[in-house]
Amino acid sequence: MTSKEKQEDDDLYENSYKLEPDGKFQSDKINSVIQEILKNELVDKTYKPEICVGQSKLLAEKIKQAVKAQGFKKYKLVVVVSIGENEVSPSVSFSSQCIWNASVDNYSENSYFNNSLYAIGRVFAVSID
Repeated sequence: MTSKEKQEDDDLYENSYKLEPDGKFQSDKINSVIQEILKNELVDKTYKPEICVGQSKLLAEKIKQAVKAQGFKKYKLVVVVSIGENEVSPSVSFSSQCIWNASVDNYSENSYFNNSLYAIGRVFAVSID
């Protein structure tokens, strides 16, 4: 590690004394990122429970890396991907609760359906000090 890289690393973790992030989390932008990843990865997949467990973890990691690449700094990201069988009349409900700052924290979600499965991807962005 060069001295310049070390300085950049130190600057990243040094306290900035800012109470809010530089830019607000853009839910609509992340919504399209989630949609693209789910569509590209699941377009020809069929529902198999033993495979979908690992697939949901892989998709969550891909979504997290894609969101990080968008440059939202000072946010803690929580990514959840759920995959289920697309039955005749599936009834699934998701809920979540969190204490957050409504002026800067946000979330984004998108879903994907094909003949065999459905997938729901959610990204929660909570600002950190």
